[in-house]
Amino acid sequence: MIEDRYNKVVSTKRMTGITATKKEKYATYLTGIDCLIQPYSQAFSEDIDGSTGKDYTMFCEIADIKEGDEIVDTSKTYKVIGVNTFEDSIGSHHIEAVIREYKQWTLK
Repeated sequence: MIEDRYNKVVSTKRMTGITATKKEKYATYLTGIDCLIQPYSQAFSEDIDGSTGKDYTMFCEIADIKEGDEIVDTSKTYKVIGVNTFEDSIGSHHIEAVIREYKQWTLK
């Protein structure tokens, strides 16, 4: 079973609104999600909008995870950019989410 491979516990954040300074505001939504995170791409790449990031695939239990949510690992935060729920004749059994780690550029 895929659950035997889960080696991380993450939480999610969901956008709750936009602040007066036009910044997105997120709040913790789910906690204690067992999962496996594997690199989808080997290197950071640039998006059309100019941001740079690296994609991963997250396998996890069935949970209320949607595009736009943030996945919070102990040291990294990822943005959910795609979600697929896998089902068989018994029912839904896991989610495969494409998550993106954005590279933060700092000027020196």
